[in-house]
Amino acid sequence: MPQRRTFWSSGVSTQIEFPDRVSFQRYFGWGLEVEQPADSRANQNNWFHIPLPCESRDWYPGAQVVNSFILRMHVNENARVAELHLRDGLQRLAALPVNFVDQEISREFPGPTSSPQWLAFGADSAGLTLCIRVEFLTGSPRGHAKFFGAAVRLEHIDD
Repeated sequence: MPQRRTFWSSGVSTQIEFPDRVSFQRYFGWGLEVEQPADSRANQNNWFHIPLPCESRDWYPGAQVVNSFILRMHVNENARVAELHLRDGLQRLAALPVNFVDQEISREFPGPTSSPQWLAFGADSAGLTLCIRVEFLTGSPRGHAKFFGAAVRLEHIDD
């Protein structure tokens, strides 16, 4: 019987890819809160990265199926979550376009149930990370995002 495990990471572990673009950031016990002004120049969005802890490859030799990942965050009316990437080191396991504006996000994103599945811990594994692209829109109030946490659900493939 397959073994499924869920591993959570608090939003306080969120890393900002372009911190110079952020006008306000504060870490709390529950996570990260950021504000960023809109910028009409191309590619002025920002990426936020949440590392996803899980059991080491030594515990389960071989690949593991990623059943799903979960995101918990909030954006106001001037911030849009536009894209999610699930990465295993340099390998991008999933790239999902999304469109979340002015809402509390508490959502699970299931992986494919047939081949090609999302497989973690391949030969070049370097750890799982959820990457979140946020676009900051024009208007008042300034674009605002709160990162509460993320999780990954893994299923061990029996050898």
